Amino acid sequence: MKTWLFKTMITAICCLTITSCATDEIPIEHNESAVPVQLTLSFSGTPTTRDVNNSNEELDYTTEQQNRINNAYIVLTDNNNKIVEVIENLTITQQTSSKYTLYGKIEEYKSAKNIVVLVNIKDQGINTNSMTIGNWLKSFVGETIQNLYAATIYTNTDTNGWDITSRAIPMWGTTTFPATFSNGTAIASCGLQRALAKVNIWVNEKKGFEGFQLDKIIVNNQLDKGYCTSGNSEETYIPTNAQTRTAIEYNCQSATTAFSDLIYLPEQLNNDTQSVTLTVHYTYNGISKNKVISFNDYQWDIIRNHSYIFNISAVTPTTIECKLYYVVEKWDEVTINLPNFN
Repeated sequence: MKTWLFKTMITAICCLTITSCATDEIPIEHNESAVPVQLTLSFSGTPTTRDVNNSNEELDYTTEQQNRINNAYIVLTDNNNKIVEVIENLTITQQTSSKYTLYGKIEEYKSAKNIVVLVNIKDQGINTNSMTIGNWLKSFVGETIQNLYAATIYTNTDTNGWDITSRAIPMWGTTTFPATFSNGTAIASCGLQRALAKVNIWVNEKKGFEGFQLDKIIVNNQLDKGYCTSGNSEETYIPTNAQTRTAIEYNCQSATTAFSDLIYLPEQLNNDTQSVTLTVHYTYNGISKNKVISFNDYQWDIIRNHSYIFNISAVTPTTIECKLYYVVEKWDEVTINLPNFN
């Protein structure tokens, strides 16, 4: 089973407030032309990876920037998975660093069977045929949701890599439209998945080693595009026209304990002919060296919503030993030993 990345499950509570004197749960059947929608998005937790030697120690955290929501859209589908309505112009209110509330109105609530939430898909390089992102989404009304998913392709061509301080991470989620409401409010929940994976480098579980520093990390062979949406959180979902892009160099600024929350990658199948590699340049006791780490060495694909953490666990005058921490389904803890750095 593939690893489940940095804990990005986001709980979405959807409240469709309608006028009613009823206090019991009843079907949503009334004659109003539109109903208000209140969609609350809250992250279910920040720790994502734990120390293999101490299951209670929280090591990897989801940052506020990784939670950021700049724009959001709701897409309603019917029993045949065809799109019946797109809700834009939602009011986004940030409650806390990990909780947002969306406000809008739904008209096609009687035919809606599923809710799809699209977050941070604006200004991601999607080919909208010169339309605004809202009008482009509405152009899919009457088509299947799969057609929309196949078109939500973002670009990954930023010269210095994906900077989440200026470019929020695309997210996606879906849930069943509520069939009943209680006290005038219909409530639904869903989880959002980030469209990127995260890669961290730690030194001795962020404790560091005397005389050791990270100088730079070069990421090779990552893809130049990916999907904002996904049909399966445990399998790669890759555009057929995606290509490898030029290498990206990250300056570690002589970091001694970790280089974290700065490397983000699209989904990718890693094989003998095309695998993401990390060239780690480091200095130990005044001697500069480098080592290439390949995801393919461990038959690892890069999957959205996962966090890949390489931990440098030991150093000697000539070599470095590493292990890879990651989280699998049900948060089991696994360690993968990497070959020595020569």
